[in-house]
Amino acid sequence: MDILDDLLGQQVIETIIPAISILRERHRVAFATLLNQEILFSKGVCPEIEISDLVRSDEFFDAITFKYVLDAYLI
Repeated sequence: MDILDDLLGQQVIETIIPAISILRERHRVAFATLLNQEILFSKGVCPEIEISDLVRSDEFFDAITFKYVLDAYLI
């Protein structure tokens, strides 16, 4: 393993991950902040669920297509 990889990985673990964690705690973002509520309700997603809920986010994004989102916003 290259020493650069070790240093980069160490920096990510020690600085980037904690920074993202702090931002997530201070600035909660719900699905309704970013997406049309009609899309959310049609896919059975409560608009107040936080995007940081990875299980629900994955389920939602697996259930929609990009075209579906575009069509909803362009109507």
